[in-house]
Amino acid sequence: MDEADARRRIELLEESLAELLQWIREQDVYDDQFDEETSWLPRLEPLVRPDGLAPLAPLYEDHFVRLADLPSELEKVSRMVKRAEGLLAGGRFEATFGRARSRQRLAERRSAQSSDG
Repeated sequence: MDEADARRRIELLEESLAELLQWIREQDVYDDQFDEETSWLPRLEPLVRPDGLAPLAPLYEDHFVRLADLPSELEKVSRMVKRAEGLLAGGRFEATFGRARSRQRLAERRSAQSSDG
């Protein structure tokens, strides 16, 4: 792998990180977990089964969360978000996210052109 290829791979990783960070930021569920009024913990505590699992919602009875693990899992995600924000600080997030969006639009145009022609 030459230096240009390595740099290209790093750019793609940065773009993927920026897209993931943007997706997390857009999720109300993420922010809600850090607010006492909207956190899942109080709502799910009465629903915990003997095995420690609680259903996320009545409509999703096949999706469970281990309530005792939820705070530590949220802390892990929070640390990852903070590290990602640190790596993409100083305007790098906006630039990298913009580059990712441009690349995605270009790929969509190429795909549309190839299916048309």
